[in-house]
Amino acid sequence: MKFITTTYFKDFARYFSFLEDEIDLRSKKENVFFNISIYPCAHNFFISNNKHSIYLPSLRVNEEAYTLEKNNLLLEKLIRFNKKSLALYNKNYTVELKLQALKYLNILEPIFEREAFDFLISSGDSRLLPSVVIYLAKKYSVKIIYFEQGPFNTTMIDEMGVNANVSFAPSLNKLTAEQIEKLNNFKTNYKNKQVKKYWYNYKFSTKERLNNLATLFLMYPPKLFLKKTPVDLQIGLSFQSFFVEKIKSKFLFNTANHSEAEVEVLPKKYIGLYLQVPVDAQLIEHSPNYQCFYEMVKDVVDALPSGYALIIREHPQYRNKYDNRIYDLINNNPKIYLGNKVDLNNLLINAEVNILNNSAVGIESLLLGTKVVTLGNSYYSNKGVTFDFYRGAPLSDLLSKAVNAEFNQEVVDSFLYELIFIFLSKGHFQDDSLLFPKFPMALNKIFK
Repeated sequence: MKFITTTYFKDFARYFSFLEDEIDLRSKKENVFFNISIYPCAHNFFISNNKHSIYLPSLRVNEEAYTLEKNNLLLEKLIRFNKKSLALYNKNYTVELKLQALKYLNILEPIFEREAFDFLISSGDSRLLPSVVIYLAKKYSVKIIYFEQGPFNTTMIDEMGVNANVSFAPSLNKLTAEQIEKLNNFKTNYKNKQVKKYWYNYKFSTKERLNNLATLFLMYPPKLFLKKTPVDLQIGLSFQSFFVEKIKSKFLFNTANHSEAEVEVLPKKYIGLYLQVPVDAQLIEHSPNYQCFYEMVKDVVDALPSGYALIIREHPQYRNKYDNRIYDLINNNPKIYLGNKVDLNNLLINAEVNILNNSAVGIESLLLGTKVVTLGNSYYSNKGVTFDFYRGAPLSDLLSKAVNAEFNQEVVDSFLYELIFIFLSKGHFQDDSLLFPKFPMALNKIFK
């Protein structure tokens, strides 16, 4: 069997190396792995561990079967995520992204023709390079396996995609007494299991440190190297801006201008609203109703039911960095607070309703027994266990409905049981001890 993989960072490379070894052990067929490394730290890990890897951004094009003139519509589709993410930093790199997509297509097409791959294991399904590889995999009838981290220290392995694109479709059948007991034991113990992470105390060699630094330079290129760095590898910030943000987040958080809005004692009646990092596939790809968090916060504030306070929880990696208009709303409304200092579990449990776009906080809220309103698409929305917002219907009506509804414990428990024990795979790709995931039934021929 021939596998091709797309890999971002060294922790991905370590996990894919583990999968390669395990598939070799479990399969009765001879296997070949063709690993495409997106960043140099992944390439270095593969090579250092005697695994195949090509660092695709460094390769040159020999033939140009794809061109701007012939393939413009395809290119627009492939660059969509990167184009939107860079636009959040006021950068219009449409032409550069199309040229990079052309390069990847013209390098990879001959490889797909020559190698006749059986399976693609893809890290995500949105960014440029994985999108190109997915396009070619579908063109050449290569079976696709999508990989993504899941909630509760788990892994998602799916045939359809990641996040909102996964194939998970719960039956919501009534659970047996034994299943209820198993789920309740999970609810009681999942927070108590301290899982050792491989990279937490890892001692990097000089070569590894240099590759990590090179990766940072590609993600956040210094201004002098901006035009020489593949545009699809850039996150949006320059290296100088990234460095300044790191210093601020480490040393200046407690003196941030917005901390006066923090609440430490929870109100009796409140609704929680949870924000995510703006430059993320969850907002860019899976948020049909909102393109920015200010619009989201403003709509929730305007739709807030009478008698309820609103507590906004910022993402830990983006505290005090959101649109200033959000902080103006908070500071000018006595019923709106920031909830960064409150214990997350207490915030989730004591809320009447928790509102979010599509983050993993939603599934934790359901596990803790609090109703959820989703504003975007996710693997748990539109499954009969959440209150889901659609443009055209007033958000105020949906919030009022959610506030007055009873929490449907039986249906939610059925959903959670099937998600946790049937769909998700135990273990996270950064764990010290890696666990082999559950592959979809249709892919079990790998091991026959």
